[in-house]
Order: sequence, then C-alpha cells, then structure tokens
Amino acid sequence: MASRVTRLSVALATGGVALWLWHCWCVFPSQLFNELRLEPSFLLANGVPIYPDPTEGPVTTWIYGPLSPILFLPATLAGSAASALMIAGFINLLIVVGSLSLTCALWPVAEGSRLTALDRLLGILVCIMVWPGSSLQDLQADNAAVAFGLIGNLFLVRARPGAVNIRWCAAAMAVAAVGCKQTAWGALFAQILWLGWREGWRAGIGHAVRGAFVGAALALAALALFGPAGLWLNVVRLPSLLPWTNEWLARGRILAPYLAIHIAGPMIILVLARHRIWNRYSPLLLPALSWLAALPLGLAAVFKIGGTLNSLESYLLFLPSAIPTFVALQKKSRWIQPRIVAGVIAIAALRFYLVLGPRWVPRVAHFQEAKSIAAQSPQQIWFPWNPLITYYSDHRFDHVEDGMFVRFVCGLPLTMTEARAHLPPHWKGMAIRRGNPEWGLAIHLCPPDARLTETQFWTLRTWASQNPPSSASK
Repeated sequence: MASRVTRLSVALATGGVALWLWHCWCVFPSQLFNELRLEPSFLLANGVPIYPDPTEGPVTTWIYGPLSPILFLPATLAGSAASALMIAGFINLLIVVGSLSLTCALWPVAEGSRLTALDRLLGILVCIMVWPGSSLQDLQADNAAVAFGLIGNLFLVRARPGAVNIRWCAAAMAVAAVGCKQTAWGALFAQILWLGWREGWRAGIGHAVRGAFVGAALALAALALFGPAGLWLNVVRLPSLLPWTNEWLARGRILAPYLAIHIAGPMIILVLARHRIWNRYSPLLLPALSWLAALPLGLAAVFKIGGTLNSLESYLLFLPSAIPTFVALQKKSRWIQPRIVAGVIAIAALRFYLVLGPRWVPRVAHFQEAKSIAAQSPQQIWFPWNPLITYYSDHRFDHVEDGMFVRFVCGLPLTMTEARAHLPPHWKGMAIRRGNPEWGLAIHLCPPDARLTETQFWTLRTWASQNPPSSASK
C-alpha cells in the first residue's frame, strides 16, 4: 500500500494535471479555428451540406472526413455560440483524454511484468502532461483520428488469437480514423503488418480485407449522405490541390524542437531498444509499427499550406503505450514512482509558466459583444471567421473566409456571384475579431470607403448602401 507521502504527492500531481485540463477547456472557446471547425456539426444538424459542390454553399473550412462533425453534434443543442464552444471543448477533452487514458490503463506489458493501479494512473498523468497542448485546446480532425487509432490498436493487442469479431472491431476503428482525416492510414497499415508479423501473411491479408470491407461500407454511406460531387471536391480534390509551403526552411526551423520530440525521440527509442521492440511478442511492436506507418503522410502534411504539428499523428499513436511499458521496465527501482510524480509536477509548473497567464474562466466575452452587434443590424453583418454568431443571431450560414482562401490557393476561387450568394441578405457591414489574422479576401469584398470602427473585441467595417460598389467586385 502506498505511503501517506506518496498518496499526497500523487494527489498534488493529479491536481496539477486537472488544472491544466481546466485551463485548456477555458481557452478552447477563444481559439481561432474552433468555431470554424464546429460549424460542420451545425450544418449537419440543420440539413445543410457540409461538402458543398462548386455551385452550392456556404463555403466552409472543412475538407476532412465526416466522422468528426458527427461526434460534436451534441454541441448543436446549446442555446448560444459561447455555450456551443464550451460543450465542444468538453467533447474534445473527452475524446483525447479518454482514448489516451484507456490505452495507458489497459495496454499489456511484457510477460512477467506487473503494473499496479497507481502505476497506471501515473502513466496517464505523464501522458496528459507531455501531450501536445494544441490537441487539448483545438478542435482538430486529427484528435478523433488518433483516438480511433488508439482504440483500434487496443482492441487488436488485447484480443485472443483467432478472435475474429474483435479484429473486425479493430479494423473498423482504424478505418474510422481515416473517416476523420484522410491521411490517418497509419493505424490500419500497422495493424496489417503486426498481424502478418505475428501470425503470417494470411492473417495480415485477412485484416486488409476486413479494412477494405469496412472502408467500402463507410464510403458508400458517405456517398449516399453527402453526394459524390461535394465529397469529391472537398475531401479529395481540394486537399490534393493544396500547395506545398514556399518556406520549407522557415517552417522547419520553427517546428524543429517539436519535430525533435515527435520524430527523433521515438526513433532513438526504437533503435536503442530494438531487441525488446522488434520481435513478435513485444508489447511495443504494434505502437512502433503505427509510428512508422503514420510518419510519412503526417510529415508530408506538415509542409503543406496550412499544415503544422497536429498532422504528426505518429507520436500520439506511440506515446500512450510506450509510457506504461517504460514504467514496467523501471519497476525494479524503488524510486520510480516518486520520480514520475516529481516529473508530472515539474511539467505542469513549466506548462503554466510558458502560457504566460493561465485562464480559469472560459474566454467568451467577445461573444456577448458580437451578439449585441448582430442584434443592432439584423441580416446585415458578416462575421467571416465566426459563423456560429450569425447562426444564433440571424439563423443563417454565411461563407467563411478561411474556406474561401482554401478555394483560392487551390486554384478554384469563388466567382463574385458565388461569393455574394451566401453573405447577409442586406449586407452593410463586416466584423472581425481584433487581432484575428486575415487572408485579405473578406476585406476585398467590402467597399473601399467603408467606415472603420473599433470596439473592445471587434473591428467593424460598415457602409450605408446595401451593395458594395462595383469596384469591390472586380
């Protein structure tokens, strides 16, 4: 039984992790892209296409699979944009923390090793604290993709030999990851390789067939629900047309510390511990294969326009199983638990130090001011980065600038007629949150003589006539 000091220190570490998660939840409503990425759930709930074809609208920023918007449908029951974002933040934490916690708690360790409930809890705490903060604070298709991949791997690694039903579940989870983000093939490829390595090529091919069958069923369902034209444009064509970044060295330099953690760290482990990992009975074989299989597509996505660290799913597929395995290997040391507790507390302190002002209350004041702006000018104000404000104020969905920008950089820009089709019916103003980066497309649609007004949270451009001058639409 753990000593009183150990229990107190574990309680302190758990409290630090809980505070970090609370901070992440409080930050979630104010993060730039979260409202844009929650909009598809509202479109689904209202029968509006989340994958508009070239002649439809409104244009959104969503060019990923349909499963993630389905997971966030409960947020559409909220009574305001702020409440919807807070519910979505909770769902996001549930997806991320729930999947990594289940993996840490249930992942098998090497034969002859044993982990107590306290060991597993400490593993979960470490995993949360070294998990990328963006996954906890941002609504990303990658979050659900990683969650499905982790649960699928957990199904597979805990299944008894020959348990076909469980293997079907594992394949379904891996395919669901692809249904969240198109590049998330790593888990399925790794499962096929793992079964082939352990049981021979027939087992690997059998799992590939299971994945193909589930994938075909998911594709047919998506075609029936969303239509082939919109799906092809938004899920296939636009992502494939996204150009590579023009600043390879600059992006690599900015992301270098994170790339070292996500790539160099696991690579060193896989090389130094190769005899423990690269054998068919190793508990780390499947996570290692998942890391390798997910790395190429993830690394490629990092260097596309708009790409960043969240595309590297390989590290996240590896981490939750590597940590309990590491703890099991260190069990002979009587100081392993105190060292882990001290590490969790130190990382939590560093996290709060680096955020330069943690948040303890959800940041939603800008929604209240936006609600007042929209109420004063009904059916007149365009919020190009805040579609839910318009939904709750005017019961309408407008274009979002980021979606228009994606069409533009992919060489498929909207015509003026298409752009005007999904703007306010009596359009006389535009509101963008202060400090919000802009792509320049929304401003280009406004009259050049629009009056500029600054409020506490918003930059307003307004004009008297309903339609901007023709010069703005050239």
